[in-house]
Amino acid sequence: MALTNSQYDAVMRLYNQRQISDQRALAERRHDAYLHIPRLQELDSKAAGLSVDKAYALLEPGDHRDFDLSKALADISEERRLLLQSHGYPDDYLDMQYVCPACRDTGYINGKKCHCLEQRLSQKLTESNYACSGAYDKLQTESFATFSFDYFSGSDLDNMKMIYSAAKEFVEGFADSYRNMLFYGGVGCGKSFMSNCIAGALIDKGVAVVYV
Repeated sequence: MALTNSQYDAVMRLYNQRQISDQRALAERRHDAYLHIPRLQELDSKAAGLSVDKAYALLEPGDHRDFDLSKALADISEERRLLLQSHGYPDDYLDMQYVCPACRDTGYINGKKCHCLEQRLSQKLTESNYACSGAYDKLQTESFATFSFDYFSGSDLDNMKMIYSAAKEFVEGFADSYRNMLFYGGVGCGKSFMSNCIAGALIDKGVAVVYV
């Protein structure tokens, strides 16, 4: 079962929202930095005007090789870095921060799907398959986060702690291991619940899960 156009569009809207959020967050950081370090705004304005100055200089007669744009921008960048450091800000405080630096939250790298988009599409497909089967709602309530040991005692508790730990390790190592897990036991011992815990955790990692 492939994703429909509307499902794909929904995923891409998420990326559009990420980009808007990235830009908004940068604007807020810039406002904060300018408020506490007014010199930063002066430097940014100067940097923005340097390219224009260079272009005008090249249109005028004479030798303008002494106008080293790269060096001028590098000097501004260094002063910005030192100002940020001296006021307790990280060096990249005024750089765009992305959820996925690889694709810069576009979902694509050189026209090819980024690994984060592949993962999100796989997750969307699995969610759709589970929803069609009527099982997806269970994953919202049956997960590692909602699992409780309060229903077990004695040797059953010790056994369930071992199973829980093994299931968590199975999920963490899923991408690098080709192991399987088999649950067996009587009715009501938690097999289905633990299976849903694993399925939900793998879906969150972008792994396609088939519900039978």
